[in-house]
Amino acid sequence: MSQVSVRRVEGDSAASQAIIESLNGISDSIRSRAFELFESRGGANSYESGNANNDVSDWLQAERDLFSIPQAELTETDREIRIQVTVPGSDSKGLEVFAIGSTLIVRGTATESTPKMLFRRFDLSSTIDAGAVTAKLDNELLTITVAKSAGGEKSSAAKA
Repeated sequence: MSQVSVRRVEGDSAASQAIIESLNGISDSIRSRAFELFESRGGANSYESGNANNDVSDWLQAERDLFSIPQAELTETDREIRIQVTVPGSDSKGLEVFAIGSTLIVRGTATESTPKMLFRRFDLSSTIDAGAVTAKLDNELLTITVAKSAGGEKSSAAKA
């Protein structure tokens, strides 16, 4: 089992700006690829053919073309939030976990089978204390645990 570092990113820090720029770059890449798909269907002429709903399809296809969005399971109890993310082909050196406000971001690169960037974002119900977050990788399963402060309420599970 390998430890994966968790970085807390706050406010207007240099790290925060770097993450925001990286996320903007991701959006730009998706937008560019979606436009390529749009043009390959004939551009504006495709609307005349009754294909107006392909905008969303182009965007989703662009995401699939450029990024690996791993399967995940989130479980919440009174004591903790646990997120398990399947990260095939990744090792602990190629993974990054960021705690930004109430959001966790998992980012990395696969070391085998796909050149795509691995990316997954989790918006949680409360602000994250990075000191209360651990991340461990074991057999291509990344387990992120967020300890809750006393007084937690929910117990639920969700798969995505």
